[in-house]
Amino acid sequence: MADDNLALPIELLGSIERYAVYRCYSDSGQLLYVGETGDLGTRLASHAQKLWFVQVRGITLEWYADELDALKAERRAIHVEHPKYNKVHRNTVRLAPPAPRRPTGHGGKLTTEERAANLMNADPALRKPRMGGELARRLGVSPATGRRLHAKLTAVDGSGERS
Repeated sequence: MADDNLALPIELLGSIERYAVYRCYSDSGQLLYVGETGDLGTRLASHAQKLWFVQVRGITLEWYADELDALKAERRAIHVEHPKYNKVHRNTVRLAPPAPRRPTGHGGKLTTEERAANLMNADPALRKPRMGGELARRLGVSPATGRRLHAKLTAVDGSGERS
């Protein structure tokens, strides 16, 4: 069977939600960084601003249809493979149970706020103060959006309970 028979129409490709776990390697093959994203171009562009990114000579990709599966694969890779520049999840022992997925009014896709809530449920460390930037990094959104979502999702209501 020819490869072009396996191609999907461009309009169908745009509607498929996919998440990548990517690994960045140096020219000597050292694993520099492992990450997960639903927006690869934006995420790699943000890495390009980091000092370590000039060492990258190769990037591998693993694709997942489900964000939680990609997050689990990222955590596992960081925990087992010890990339040089990852700081989060290095000592992670256990993953939180998956957050339930539900259809939304956006063609079945989760909103950015719902994705943020799922991430924060999957990784309680993201609920700590000043983790809006890390939330933004994982979502592939601007730092300001990450801080806004973090503040909203960790807000304390009048009873002193987190909403």
